[in-house]
Amino acid sequence: MSVLRTFRRRATRLAAGAGVTLIGGAGLLAATAPAAHADPNNMPTQQNAPGYSFQTLNNPADPTFNQLLGINDHGTIAGYFGSGQAGHPNKGYILPRPYTSYINENFPGSVQTQVTGLNNRGDTVGFWADANGNNFGFAVHHGVFTTIVDPATGAGTVNQLLGVNDHRIAVGFYTDGAGVNHGYVVNLRTHHFNEIVVPGGTNTVASGINEEGDVTGFSTNASGAVFGWVLHHGHFATFDFQGSANTTPLGINAEDEVVGAYVDAAGTTHGFTLTHPLGNMSWATVDDPNGVGGTTVNGVNNEGQLVGFYVDSAGNTDGFRAVRGGHSEENQATPNGFTSSSVTPGPRPPAESRPAPSSDAPSSDAPSSDMATTSTSMPSGNSQAPTSQSGTPQTGSSPSAPAPASSSTSGTSETSGNSQAPSPQSEAPQTGSAVSGTSPASSSPMASNSTSSNPNPFSGSNS
Repeated sequence: MSVLRTFRRRATRLAAGAGVTLIGGAGLLAATAPAAHADPNNMPTQQNAPGYSFQTLNNPADPTFNQLLGINDHGTIAGYFGSGQAGHPNKGYILPRPYTSYINENFPGSVQTQVTGLNNRGDTVGFWADANGNNFGFAVHHGVFTTIVDPATGAGTVNQLLGVNDHRIAVGFYTDGAGVNHGYVVNLRTHHFNEIVVPGGTNTVASGINEEGDVTGFSTNASGAVFGWVLHHGHFATFDFQGSANTTPLGINAEDEVVGAYVDAAGTTHGFTLTHPLGNMSWATVDDPNGVGGTTVNGVNNEGQLVGFYVDSAGNTDGFRAVRGGHSEENQATPNGFTSSSVTPGPRPPAESRPAPSSDAPSSDAPSSDMATTSTSMPSGNSQAPTSQSGTPQTGSSPSAPAPASSSTSGTSETSGNSQAPSPQSEAPQTGSAVSGTSPASSSPMASNSTSSNPNPFSGSNS
């Protein structure tokens, strides 16, 4: 979940280590070159990290391509299946415990849909595409779909919501007519937008928000490197995984544990966890043991449970859920077995003073009159499964989807299983794979944690 006290947290969501994939388009937020934010007073020291048990979860409607993008505290998962290739459109879903029933969720009349995030109160967010490949953000509240478009988008054709917290504050980005990404926070009650302006960064994407209103995301610096950041009460902390050409945070929980992905020198994508990003940082690499083609961690809840996806030896993209330690009673009850695997510990820098809390409060502004919204009651029908054609995922990034299929899909009723809040992303269980995973990255991560104060980080004009 993530900057003002009431703010927070990809359909082709943000791919681990490589950028933003657009439904029906070919846009990528490029990330190259090592990060340039090293702080000599914040050098890392070694810290051991806990092991995780992994569970593969793939929707039976398409076992060849699944991405799990978010998980809430009820354990409900949000995600989608379908590569986005011709005849193989993205279709969103919600996966509640015990992870045996996938509930379709697609924007009514859309050609493609991704469900990218959810909160603990039953709200979901994501984005959908029309027949022309235009991307629109959406939110679902009490079963009603609303299109969310920042009025500052102008001639741009891309808006995506990527996360939401329990205060119904969402984060995402739009791409302007010149192809530049702008991260934003939006109050889903008032439809008030605020742009996030990162010092020294451009092409900004806000990818996650927690219950305290802390926001995480990534930007590109003047050298072309993609670096991560956390915004806490008007203060930015920036960081990079040592030696990586691309560090992309994708989620954050109430403890400010950040998850995401980085790309190593060989071009392989690895998931990561980062604790204490505002000081005393500790990194760990997270690789699914079956992820021979790379692993991305997209979401984390307040229990420290992870969701994401990996590319297996057959070139399929598989969703996963990971929990710390051994097998819980709940995990043993699920159809899929868990495979124990440890993460690569990263260095831990000495403690650094955390920015003092501020009195940031939720926005009470009235809805913007120029915001594009469309409210639609969620129908009860399920979307149809894609064709058997499978997409070939790109290593180190979410696949770039070609023009969407011409057939439209209808949304489904909201998730059951949690009376008050559907769980976010996750995918249908899949029997264990015999494929052995790649070993964790050998390079030790080093965070460069530059903390900059910005008394007015939201400089958007859409007030």
